[in-house]
Amino acid sequence: MGVGGYRVIAADIKALSCKDVVVGDGVEIDGRGEYRSGHVVAKGDNNKDPSQDGAYFPCMIVGDVQVGSGDSGGVVLVRGIPAGVTSRSFGGDLGFTPLAEGLDELGLT
Repeated sequence: MGVGGYRVIAADIKALSCKDVVVGDGVEIDGRGEYRSGHVVAKGDNNKDPSQDGAYFPCMIVGDVQVGSGDSGGVVLVRGIPAGVTSRSFGGDLGFTPLAEGLDELGLT
């Protein structure tokens, strides 16, 4: 996580799901080698038309972390646990689908 420091994640830690993330949780990203942190500010249905993405991910999380071009695909930690990858911007704020739902939608574990 760059200046955010190293993280050691236990081998038995499972990726977070939508139900595991709550508004107020701490969130961290390190897109483009720039560490940023904030909090989860909203969560709910992904209202994006699935025909535009080719897949439908049922949950979207928003954090008050500014994102920009080049951040997509970067790791997202919630409470220090792998939670997703940067995939959306909502008015410049971080948007991501929790890993558990995203992997499930793609048929992966």
